[in-house]
Amino acid sequence: NYLPSDFSGLTRRQQVDSSKGFAAITGYGESCLVRRLSASPGVHDKLIYFDAAAYPRPIDVTDWDGRLVLARGRDLFFSDRGQPASVLGPNFVTVSGDSEIVALHRSRDGVLVFFEREVWLYSPNYGSLNNKGRMVQICDGAGVASSRSVVSSDDKVFWCDRNGVYVYLGGLKYERI
Repeated sequence: NYLPSDFSGLTRRQQVDSSKGFAAITGYGESCLVRRLSASPGVHDKLIYFDAAAYPRPIDVTDWDGRLVLARGRDLFFSDRGQPASVLGPNFVTVSGDSEIVALHRSRDGVLVFFEREVWLYSPNYGSLNNKGRMVQICDGAGVASSRSVVSSDDKVFWCDRNGVYVYLGGLKYERI
């Protein structure tokens, strides 16, 4: 959860945007703005959600359609919309990449899934369960070494590997730059 902090009353130079009202946590600094996520039951009473022991420990995360998307192994897990701590048991999809998932990144077409030597695009279906979408390999032969190798600007997603820098242009198109 993002929780803005209250820096008023401090003697150092400050920049506080007072044009927007928000609930701040008093007495804390920048290091407290991110809190650990704990698994919680979701909005669907009769369905099974991951508990704290089974909640995925991700290698990377991104967001899509108001949901947290977590990557672990070759699996993508989708939380309930607006409830990042609530993941339904069947709300995951397995990607058949060449290794375990290294990175994720949201794009306008869905979720880009990066492996060591491949990139896949998963376009999730809408609804409570997002595991019936379309999976397409975008790139074979270029992947990433870590999640820090992927950035985005406007509608483009850039990544680099040991052979060069690439840009995802949308649809099934990418190019080396």
